[in-house]
Amino acid sequence: GSSSVFSVAYSPDGTLAAGLAAVLWGGYIKIWGPNRDLLQSIAIRSTVNSVAYSSFDASLAAGLGNGNVMIWSPEHTLI
Repeated sequence: GSSSVFSVAYSPDGTLAAGLAAVLWGGYIKIWGPNRDLLQSIAIRSTVNSVAYSSFDASLAAGLGNGNVMIWSPEHTLI
């Protein structure tokens, strides 16, 4: 089914966009490339409230509804 995107962040170089899509008991962080092609979809077992890219090293952070923050490296592996 379809889902809404609630927050979007752009990588420092502008080539990637990360957004979050909410579902009933969790969410997904979706990463799109410059041609709007979906590169990755990451399932999260908590509500995702926001996403942001670091301007320092292009890592991606997600603020979760349970108060935790998840951080991925620029290669989008969980740190």
